Amino acid sequence: MRSWFLVTLMWLAGPLAAAADSNNQVLLQAEQQDARARENAELSSRIDDLEHQANTIRTLTDRQQQYIEQLQAQIDALQQQSQEPLP
Repeated sequence: MRSWFLVTLMWLAGPLAAAADSNNQVLLQAEQQDARARENAELSSRIDDLEHQANTIRTLTDRQQQYIEQLQAQIDALQQQSQEPLP
């Protein structure tokens, strides 16, 4: 009687173990998908930050170029004034 119980238990345990493995696989895939989604969100955020920094650098570079051009115009004007004969 006892051996019949063990055989029956083992016979029932096979599909249960397979179901547990399948369930573990589904959970693992869901966890990996969630980790990828979080990583993608973090990378997107970093890309947005870097694009903002690049735009700020472009703006500052443009302003610096304008300032250099104004200084050059002032230098040119001063040089032209110094070359004009005094009245």
